[in-house]
Amino acid sequence: MVSNDELGAALESNPSLGSIAEIVDFAIAELESCGLAADDARRFGCRVAARLCSEVGGTRYYWPRGMAIERAIRDLHIWSEHDGTVDGKNGIKALAKRHKMTDVHVWRILKAQREARHQRAQARAAAVA
Repeated sequence: MVSNDELGAALESNPSLGSIAEIVDFAIAELESCGLAADDARRFGCRVAARLCSEVGGTRYYWPRGMAIERAIRDLHIWSEHDGTVDGKNGIKALAKRHKMTDVHVWRILKAQREARHQRAQARAAAVA
Protein backbone atom coordinates (compact mmCIF):
# COMPACT_ATOMS: atom_id res chain seq x y z
CA MET A 1 0.00 0.00 0.00
CA VAL A 2 1.10 3.58 -0.64
CA SER A 3 2.42 5.48 2.37
CA ASN A 4 0.80 8.73 3.52
CA ASP A 5 3.88 10.70 2.55
CA GLU A 6 3.96 9.16 -0.92
CA LEU A 7 0.26 9.84 -1.44
CA GLY A 8 0.59 13.41 -0.20
CA ALA A 9 3.53 14.08 -2.54
CA ALA A 10 1.72 12.51 -5.48
CA LEU A 11 -1.41 14.58 -4.85
CA GLU A 12 0.59 17.80 -4.66
CA SER A 13 2.61 17.13 -7.81
CA ASN A 14 -0.10 15.68 -10.06
CA PRO A 15 -3.23 17.78 -10.74
CA SER A 16 -4.93 14.85 -12.52
CA LEU A 17 -5.37 13.23 -9.10
CA GLY A 18 -7.78 15.97 -8.03
CA SER A 19 -10.64 13.58 -7.28
CA ILE A 20 -8.43 11.64 -4.86
CA ALA A 21 -7.38 14.90 -3.22
CA GLU A 22 -11.08 15.71 -2.77
CA ILE A 23 -11.66 12.35 -1.08
CA VAL A 24 -8.72 13.00 1.23
CA ASP A 25 -10.09 16.47 2.05
CA PHE A 26 -13.59 15.10 2.73
CA ALA A 27 -12.19 12.36 4.95
CA ILE A 28 -9.99 14.79 6.88
CA ALA A 29 -12.87 17.20 7.46
CA GLU A 30 -15.16 14.40 8.63
CA LEU A 31 -12.56 12.92 10.96
CA GLU A 32 -11.77 16.34 12.44
CA SER A 33 -15.50 16.98 12.96
CA CYS A 34 -15.54 13.75 15.00
CA GLY A 35 -12.84 15.15 17.28
CA LEU A 36 -9.72 13.59 15.77
CA ALA A 37 -6.58 15.74 15.90
CA ALA A 38 -5.61 17.32 12.57
CA ASP A 39 -2.45 15.21 12.15
CA ASP A 40 -4.31 11.98 12.88
CA ALA A 41 -7.17 13.02 10.61
CA ARG A 42 -4.74 13.65 7.74
CA ARG A 43 -2.99 10.35 8.34
CA PHE A 44 -6.24 8.36 8.39
CA GLY A 45 -7.74 10.36 5.51
CA CYS A 46 -4.72 9.50 3.35
CA ARG A 47 -4.93 5.85 4.38
CA VAL A 48 -8.60 5.69 3.38
CA ALA A 49 -7.87 7.30 0.00
CA ALA A 50 -4.91 4.98 -0.63
CA ARG A 51 -7.04 1.96 0.25
CA LEU A 52 -9.82 3.09 -2.08
CA CYS A 53 -7.28 3.52 -4.88
CA SER A 54 -5.84 0.05 -4.34
CA GLU A 55 -9.24 -1.66 -4.00
CA VAL A 56 -11.39 0.08 -6.63
CA GLY A 57 -8.91 2.14 -8.62
CA GLY A 58 -9.42 1.91 -12.37
CA THR A 59 -13.05 0.87 -12.07
CA ARG A 60 -16.21 2.85 -12.50
CA TYR A 61 -17.70 2.99 -9.07
CA TYR A 62 -21.17 4.29 -8.27
CA TRP A 63 -21.41 6.60 -5.26
CA PRO A 64 -25.01 7.11 -4.20
CA ARG A 65 -26.12 10.65 -3.52
CA GLY A 66 -26.91 11.65 0.03
CA MET A 67 -30.63 11.34 -0.67
CA ALA A 68 -30.36 7.62 -1.46
CA ILE A 69 -28.57 6.95 1.81
CA GLU A 70 -31.04 9.12 3.74
CA ARG A 71 -33.94 7.13 2.21
CA ALA A 72 -32.30 3.84 3.12
CA ILE A 73 -31.81 5.01 6.71
CA ARG A 74 -35.39 6.32 6.84
CA ASP A 75 -36.66 2.94 5.61
CA LEU A 76 -34.67 1.14 8.32
CA HIS A 77 -36.19 3.47 10.91
CA ILE A 78 -39.69 2.75 9.63
CA TRP A 79 -38.98 -0.99 9.76
CA SER A 80 -37.65 -0.85 13.31
CA GLU A 81 -40.36 1.51 14.58
CA HIS A 82 -43.33 -0.41 13.14
CA ASP A 83 -45.30 -2.16 15.85
CA GLY A 84 -47.23 -4.48 13.57
CA THR A 85 -50.44 -2.46 13.70
CA VAL A 86 -52.28 -0.11 11.41
CA ASP A 87 -53.66 2.32 13.99
CA GLY A 88 -51.23 1.91 16.89
CA LYS A 89 -48.68 4.39 18.22
CA ASN A 90 -46.15 3.10 15.67
CA GLY A 91 -48.66 1.69 13.21
CA ILE A 92 -48.88 2.30 9.49
CA LYS A 93 -50.93 5.50 9.81
CA ALA A 94 -48.72 7.03 12.50
CA LEU A 95 -45.54 6.22 10.59
CA ALA A 96 -46.99 7.67 7.39
CA LYS A 97 -47.85 10.90 9.18
CA ARG A 98 -44.51 11.06 11.02
CA HIS A 99 -42.50 10.53 7.83
CA LYS A 100 -44.83 12.65 5.66
CA MET A 101 -45.83 9.92 3.22
CA THR A 102 -48.89 7.88 2.33
CA ASP A 103 -49.99 4.69 4.05
CA VAL A 104 -49.35 2.82 0.79
CA HIS A 105 -45.75 4.04 0.72
CA VAL A 106 -45.18 2.76 4.27
CA TRP A 107 -46.64 -0.62 3.27
CA ARG A 108 -44.26 -0.77 0.28
CA ILE A 109 -41.26 0.10 2.46
CA LEU A 110 -42.17 -2.59 4.99
CA LYS A 111 -42.63 -5.15 2.19
CA ALA A 112 -39.23 -4.30 0.69
CA GLN A 113 -37.54 -4.50 4.10
CA ARG A 114 -39.20 -7.85 4.83
CA GLU A 115 -38.09 -9.24 1.45
CA ALA A 116 -34.53 -7.97 1.92
CA ARG A 117 -34.30 -9.60 5.33
CA HIS A 118 -35.70 -12.85 3.95
CA GLN A 119 -33.10 -12.85 1.15
CA ARG A 120 -30.26 -12.21 3.62
CA ALA A 121 -31.51 -15.05 5.85
CA GLN A 122 -31.68 -17.38 2.84
CA ALA A 123 -28.13 -16.43 1.83
CA ARG A 124 -26.82 -17.04 5.36
CA ALA A 125 -28.58 -20.42 5.51
CA ALA A 126 -27.13 -21.42 2.14
CA ALA A 127 -23.65 -20.37 3.26
CA VAL A 128 -23.89 -22.56 6.38
CA ALA A 129 -25.22 -25.61 4.50
